[in-house]
Amino acid sequence: MSTGTPVDWAALAPQLVDAAQDRLRPTGLLPAVDLDAWDCLLDPADEAWPGHRADLFRLSARSVRLGVRP
Repeated sequence: MSTGTPVDWAALAPQLVDAAQDRLRPTGLLPAVDLDAWDCLLDPADEAWPGHRADLFRLSARSVRLGVRP
């Protein structure tokens, strides 16, 4: 479900950086090249930072489990 409003990267970026630094990096599950890519994407000074784009929108998904009562 798209909200139709652009992503506020200035507000979202600190949360992503914290998640990457506090949770992702310490797991050791990603190779250095992937961590370097995350560093580029999360750095507002880097040209790859998504905040420089105007065509990104927040997208969410919701699911509902339906069942049949026996």
